[in-house]
Amino acid sequence: MIQTLNPGHLNARFSLADILPVAGLAHVGHLFCFKVTSWSMFPTILKGDVITIEPADQVLPGDIVVFRQIGTLVCHRVTGLGTDDEIYARGDSTDGPSASIPHQDILGKVTAIIRGSRRVSLAPLQDPPIASLIRIKTDLFLTEAYEHLLSLALRTVALLKQVPWVRDVGAVALRKLVRVSVGVRAPIRSLDAYRFMPLGGWHGRHVAAFPAECHTADDLIFMAHLGCHPLGTFDPVSDEMHIHRVAAGLGLEECLRNLNHRLQSARASARSCAI
Repeated sequence: MIQTLNPGHLNARFSLADILPVAGLAHVGHLFCFKVTSWSMFPTILKGDVITIEPADQVLPGDIVVFRQIGTLVCHRVTGLGTDDEIYARGDSTDGPSASIPHQDILGKVTAIIRGSRRVSLAPLQDPPIASLIRIKTDLFLTEAYEHLLSLALRTVALLKQVPWVRDVGAVALRKLVRVSVGVRAPIRSLDAYRFMPLGGWHGRHVAAFPAECHTADDLIFMAHLGCHPLGTFDPVSDEMHIHRVAAGLGLEECLRNLNHRLQSARASARSCAI
């Protein structure tokens, strides 16, 4: 498992923009298909559509381009050309001003939009189909409902944790379900990328020995997770601890610090043996 772990964002995942610079992606972008995950290009491109790209040797107004923006890849339409080797682009559903994009941040130009099993036009649509309008309204409603229910659930959990016996039951449940892993910084371009290796259950009681990489790595991180969902991380170098508020105060902090103490003890013992 390879995962990015920016402070406060325990479930960030790699995109191609994390792994390769745009200069490298420009040469291999045509080998990939990209799935659109937002409605910013509605009604031309729908959430869930797949796009293909080619190198953007020449970009003209009206073209749809893929570019890097704050560590992610964005797909917008070119609205104009600047004077300092830059373009202006914005989403088809956006009413605001166009954003200025340096040409070196452009990954490629969209060559096809694939919806289901058919290709659709790259030209902007003036009158979106009724089915597309229903789809976007339904998706936005469900997304808003999900975020509202999630916020409500988190507030409920926070209130319930104030009851002593509920907090004790939650701590016991986490001890049964939570697993821990140790991540060693991966040798790729992203600064917050770690390759994780499982250690075992709560407090590492199933840990027979730490992986060999842990004894030589100068930069590693511990993570507690419930299935594929991270609940907390601890960085021994910076002493930074990030715990999801659902699990805060239920013992994860002690668990992660205990693992680090065990690893440091194992390292000290190995150095003593070597001497």
